[in-house]
Amino acid sequence: MASIQNSPPLIRGNTSGLTSTQVTDASTEPKIRRLSFELDDRGRPLSERQLHGLSYPEWIAFNLKHCATTVYRTFKWIKVLIILKRNGITPESIREINRNGGIISKILQAIGSSDELISSVCGISKVNPNFQAIKQELCTSMHDNEPMPMRKLISILNENNFDYDPDRLNEITILGVGSVGQVIQIPMRDGTTKVVKVVDSDLEIKFKADISIVSTILSLVSRFKPDIVGRGSTDAIRGFLSTIPREFDLRYEKHNTQIQQRRFQRLDQDFYHITADDCRCSESDHGYRNTNCHNYLGTRPRAPQHYINVDGKNVEIEYSSPAIDEDLSSRNMLVMEEIDGVTLSSSDDDFLTKVVQPLLVAHNQTMDRSRISPSMINALRQEIRNCAFSAWEQGLFTAGECSADMHNGNIMVSIEGKKIIIHFIDFGNYVNETRDTVVSIYTAVSAIDKAMHTQNQEHINSHADALIGALRQFGIPTRDTINWDAIKREAITEFSNPENGGNPNKVVTKVFDIGFRHGLRVPPSIIGLFRARLILTQN
Repeated sequence: MASIQNSPPLIRGNTSGLTSTQVTDASTEPKIRRLSFELDDRGRPLSERQLHGLSYPEWIAFNLKHCATTVYRTFKWIKVLIILKRNGITPESIREINRNGGIISKILQAIGSSDELISSVCGISKVNPNFQAIKQELCTSMHDNEPMPMRKLISILNENNFDYDPDRLNEITILGVGSVGQVIQIPMRDGTTKVVKVVDSDLEIKFKADISIVSTILSLVSRFKPDIVGRGSTDAIRGFLSTIPREFDLRYEKHNTQIQQRRFQRLDQDFYHITADDCRCSESDHGYRNTNCHNYLGTRPRAPQHYINVDGKNVEIEYSSPAIDEDLSSRNMLVMEEIDGVTLSSSDDDFLTKVVQPLLVAHNQTMDRSRISPSMINALRQEIRNCAFSAWEQGLFTAGECSADMHNGNIMVSIEGKKIIIHFIDFGNYVNETRDTVVSIYTAVSAIDKAMHTQNQEHINSHADALIGALRQFGIPTRDTINWDAIKREAITEFSNPENGGNPNKVVTKVFDIGFRHGLRVPPSIIGLFRARLILTQN
């Protein structure tokens, strides 16, 4: 996004900068309408520029507010660093850090979405007695977010000419408060209610200030303490930060949600037709010949499940995403269907009330709460999670389309009759990868995994060749020449490095660091996919 200092901010406006394009190459892409953005002469998307002009006094006032916010947030970040230095990482320190809000809460939630990330970032073993307490505090970090002030909410509704009932404002219900916005149920003049997601421009300023501060901290760490965070990881974090401002433009989420709806309608269709033969690496393509490449895609990802066994009953599964009201949605407001369910990150009590009990009643099972143990709830939660991952991976493998921000908080579950409905929500960060990129992603994951489970040097060398071929496909060179042989040698060292504890996810991170040192940058979208895959595949 264009820097605030260079141009007036995008506060409000129409969608005149958005156009739709139709993909016509059916051999490689699904026929789904996609969103493209016209660029100005500086290469910036028109939708991210000033679409509704501000006067210079307004623009100056906005920038002064940004500067003041940056100073204020800098002191907040200093406080966070002092807490970490004084107390280390404990449930109490995480709770205290989370009170500072902004991007801090989003980072905490991202860490808490994976046991591997918690162990790696916090430096704590999974067998440590405090591990579960720290995990619980990280997972509930979003629950402490403050809702938007009523006056700000009213301002957004009026700005969008939303026909709410001003006499029933006391009936407004907050359904959820996230890192960049909140979802609320609003009474309408006609007596109905609508579910609306809104984002706050003041919060956007806070996040942009945080992004500037974190980028500065990363630069200082990379320069003076490069052993703490690898340069590749630093670049990956910066890439993640660069995607956050887009989450404040709900037009992206509206369009991405509509794409996901069409994907669920075509869930069993395979547009890419990826086979084992697609994984062959040739000298002309990658500079390495790998005769074992055909093994990497020997088995396809598991097809989405449509039935699961719950207490001896086969229960039907459906996949969905919320319907969007296009006419009433805008940049800072998204009107969607209401989902009477809970996320996978909700408490056991909420999961019991909203999922387990209604499901057992629908199937005429005896409602004996003593029979419903925590282990039964967790088993059902894990089974639903596995179903969600299979549907997510199906979208990636067969069409290159999926959310790069998938975690328990973005998967909702509801009961409709006798069926379980799995809803994917929050599509602010959605990717659309080419067929070759998808093949390379699976090749890289499989090559690393196979190389770590063999002692045969010839096979290790072959797997390393396949990994280099994948990096050539989705990596972005930042130098005129890249020493691929050096990347290969260092990657082979990491395959058997005992510090990685046999964990291929740690090796992936280190390979990205190795590539960055040699002038190869991995795009944020690819990093997001690896992160989402890590989160969804963990037990």
